Amino acid sequence: MMYIGASIRAKKAPNSKLLEKKLLAYEIEDALRNAVNVQNIPIIVKIYEKEKASYLQKLGEELTIKKRGILIVFNIQDGGVEYRIYVNPEISKLVNAKDLVKLINEIIKGKGGGSTTYGQGFTQTKEFDVESLKMKIIDYVKSRLG
Repeated sequence: MMYIGASIRAKKAPNSKLLEKKLLAYEIEDALRNAVNVQNIPIIVKIYEKEKASYLQKLGEELTIKKRGILIVFNIQDGGVEYRIYVNPEISKLVNAKDLVKLINEIIKGKGGGSTTYGQGFTQTKEFDVESLKMKIIDYVKSRLG
């Protein structure tokens, strides 16, 4: 026996996957257009509100692996702000995600850690100057790339 609701959900699933794929492609294009490029490496800082971790992971993989960049995502939650850093494996030899997490932790009083290519953290502070933070991150990346 099949419920009508289940039938409708089954029909919606392919469309929602297609929509998510199109949204992701648009987000990537927009992120690259607004990126700060340091030695042809796009540095992207994005802010979201209550976005799914799985979506942010897909965005991070696309922008760092396929587009050879650095992505820093701030995701505003009810209790504070979580942040994720994605760094292309080649670039991580010079600028790694773990060091970027440390830098961000110091500036916005967060806690977190990571590896060379991925890092994450959290702060209860919801009010901080994103543009100032972005400039500090860019200055740090420039200093590491020489």
